[in-house]
Amino acid sequence: MDVRGIEKILKGKDEQEKIDTVSHLSDVFESYNKNIENFDELMDVLLYYALAEQNLEVKEELFDALSKAVTYQNIERINWDSLERHLPQLPLPCLTTAINILGMTHDQKYLPTIKTYTKHENGAVKGEAYIALKEMEHNRS
Repeated sequence: MDVRGIEKILKGKDEQEKIDTVSHLSDVFESYNKNIENFDELMDVLLYYALAEQNLEVKEELFDALSKAVTYQNIERINWDSLERHLPQLPLPCLTTAINILGMTHDQKYLPTIKTYTKHENGAVKGEAYIALKEMEHNRS
C-alpha cells in the first residue's frame, strides 16, 4: 500500500478526496485481507491524521476506518497510546468510536481510562464504555 501517497492526500485540502481514499481503505480493511502491505505504518498515519483532522466529516471517516482495521485486521503491534491521550479532545461521534477501538485492542492498560468514561454525562459515550469493558473482560487472556 502506498502510505506516502495516502499521507499526501490526508495532508491536502481536498476533503472529498480524503473521504474517498479513507472509505476505500475501510473497504480494504473489511476484506479480511491479512496481508496488507505496510499495514502498521499505514495505521500510524491514519491515527495521526484522525487525531489532527479538523473537518468533522473527514475525522469521522478516519475513525471509522480505524475501527474497521481493529475489527478485521491484526492490530497487536499498533500503539494506541496517542488515541488514549486525545480522548478528552475528541468530538462525541469520534469519542464513542475511539472508546470502542481501545476496547477492541483488549489491552488491559487502557482499562482505567475506559472505566472513567462509564461516568460520562453523555449516554452514548457511557454505553460505549460499558461495551468496551465487556469486550476487554470477555477477551482477557
